[in-house]
Amino acid sequence: MNCEDELEAAFRWMLRAGVRPRSIRVFTREIVVNRLSEGPLERSAVSETVRSCVLGAARVAVEGESREELLRLVSAAALEAVHGQGGETALWLADARRALRLALQELQAAWLAEDLL
Repeated sequence: MNCEDELEAAFRWMLRAGVRPRSIRVFTREIVVNRLSEGPLERSAVSETVRSCVLGAARVAVEGESREELLRLVSAAALEAVHGQGGETALWLADARRALRLALQELQAAWLAEDLL
């Protein structure tokens, strides 16, 4: 099971359990902080962690009515976690934002294509 699959399962469980948005936000921040503290960091690891959070949430959000709300919540929490780490990870915040923006554009294009079919 890869990172996106794990996050998808966790977000799915939280939504089914009726977990409050604040708890989802805290969970997302903790996931990012834990992944960033696992070992020596590279710029790509920070961006990939943020991207995985968004894509994991997107898989769940496709099924629900609150797609935009969930994605906004997870995106903000992931970026907050990167920013809050300080040091090198804070320097890579711009890369994390770029990865987030690209992931959201990817999702938007995929959802638009599905709507057109």
